Amino acid sequence: MTAKPGVAVAVPETISSVAEDHYCLKGEAFWFYDVMKKHQSGPTIYRYLLSSAEREIWIWDPYLKDTDISLFDSIDEDVSIRILTSDYKRNETDICSRQLQGFADGLKVLLVRKNLDITLKFLNKNMLYWTNRTDSPHDRYLFVDDQVYLVGCSLQYHSVEGLLSYNFTGSGKWSIASTAVMKVTSEINKGILRSAFLELWNKNDKYVLNYTLE
Repeated sequence: MTAKPGVAVAVPETISSVAEDHYCLKGEAFWFYDVMKKHQSGPTIYRYLLSSAEREIWIWDPYLKDTDISLFDSIDEDVSIRILTSDYKRNETDICSRQLQGFADGLKVLLVRKNLDITLKFLNKNMLYWTNRTDSPHDRYLFVDDQVYLVGCSLQYHSVEGLLSYNFTGSGKWSIASTAVMKVTSEINKGILRSAFLELWNKNDKYVLNYTLE
């Protein structure tokens, strides 16, 4: 990429010269976990961001699966948590898929040992499919108090168990994919994303369903 005249672009001489933070290469409001560096740990930046919350956390992740709920252990009990995902409610008797059920069951176990205020909702993709709607979200976002982050991989990839259950290489070792977390710095952009999240969250109809964690 060619820089515009008069604009200096800072580029490290080598990738190894970039400072590391939470097992990630640290840029400007940006963390990149490089799987090729063969860290002894996965990226801990997501866990750190969760633990930094003082008032509220919104997790917008369309691809949640059964995961290590210890990610939530460091969250203060005064913090309100909203989780919005996508799933298939195939019929009136099924609450959701097995994958989302596993995640919800993990949250129930967490609530036994920790008094957290957690609300889980999911966008009913099966209803969208049969009504020819295409507004199912794709990207993943994390809202922590007044901050917003664009997250590359889903929540499960940032958990301890997630590191041991994805991307089998065939060599007897498990690895996580390279991924990044980018902080949204523009107030306008943060407002757009917050409005989009709340528009879905507040639907509370046949398209967006509550999952009762009690």
